[in-house]
Amino acid sequence: MRICIVAFSNHLDACLSALNPNLEIAAIIVDSVTSAKSIVEKHNLSEKLLYHYHDLKECLENSIYDYIVMALRFSMFSEIVIKDLYSLNISKTKFINLWDLDRPEHVCSFTLLMSYFKENPDKFKTFITGDSHLVFGVDIDSFSLPTINFARGSQDLYYDYKIAKYAMQFNKGTIKYAIIGLSVYSFNWDVSQSYRESWRLLQYYLFFKDLHNNWLSKEKYGSLFREEFLKNDYILTKTVYLSNVYHERTAVKIGMPEQLRTRKFFDMWNKKDYPLTVEENKSILLNYLMFCNENNIVPILVLPPIMKDCKHLILKKRLDQFYTILNEILSKCPFAKFIDSLILDDLKEEDFFDSNHLNVKGSKKFTKMLDDYIINIDNKNN
Repeated sequence: MRICIVAFSNHLDACLSALNPNLEIAAIIVDSVTSAKSIVEKHNLSEKLLYHYHDLKECLENSIYDYIVMALRFSMFSEIVIKDLYSLNISKTKFINLWDLDRPEHVCSFTLLMSYFKENPDKFKTFITGDSHLVFGVDIDSFSLPTINFARGSQDLYYDYKIAKYAMQFNKGTIKYAIIGLSVYSFNWDVSQSYRESWRLLQYYLFFKDLHNNWLSKEKYGSLFREEFLKNDYILTKTVYLSNVYHERTAVKIGMPEQLRTRKFFDMWNKKDYPLTVEENKSILLNYLMFCNENNIVPILVLPPIMKDCKHLILKKRLDQFYTILNEILSKCPFAKFIDSLILDDLKEEDFFDSNHLNVKGSKKFTKMLDDYIINIDNKNN
């Protein structure tokens, strides 16, 4: 496999340390050639491979490569890089997005969490799956029943269900409730087909060896990395964080920059319209709910809150599609519960750190609501 690497020079060492040294490298495009010289030398590579980002177009047009590996920490700059690559009419099937390579502790935290549950399956009575809205939106220390949170940023229904199936292999009947986070856009979302978010696949590959519908085969993807990186033995020395580790997310004043970012965010998601993905996700969610029922787990579907002033930014077509599909699924699963908390009067602007994610104060309020709901069910069942 022959690759071009696009990386920030301060992330380049981590990138080359993770990548298979047997890969052919056609070019390494960085923000600072001067800073990168010592790094390529350390990895026994020629500095002739280095190109400044200003020369991106000329370099890619004159290079022969199979894939472009993007090793850029997620930021406004990485968004610019993706736009630049698209402007060169490069197919997304040429992209391999490895933005998080310089943060192995973050990449491996998923493996650590799943391994922790495997060793302690009977400590918990509730598990959570979902995306960033339930990463930030709940405070598991505030639940009355012991709860483990498997939600991850941009996680889709496919990986929600895969995680639940894996975890329940080890549970001996103590899990009674599943909080399944949804968003209005859940049915149109497949993280494995997103050029922007596919960097998140690395955590799932390391644990499940699975890439779902990604354009790369798992064999090709795996061949990118050193064996030592894939083994990840060192994570066993790390601490698993079961509590909300995002407590730095405090209230912020939602000014003009955030309002513009919010409009851009909703505009992007409103455009997602993928009928094949919708059909697959309908089937996944239905199977997920049936799986919970078969394992005597009460599935509680939750649509987390957004700021009241932002609801109008969601395309009516998307809202209608979401509720139509969900009602169809719920009609087949009368045992499932649904909490529609998209707009909650009890949550104010100061309870969010951006337009659609709760801060610590807001997460405690929302968790109290979820906890009351679960305890009410639990009392009736007992």
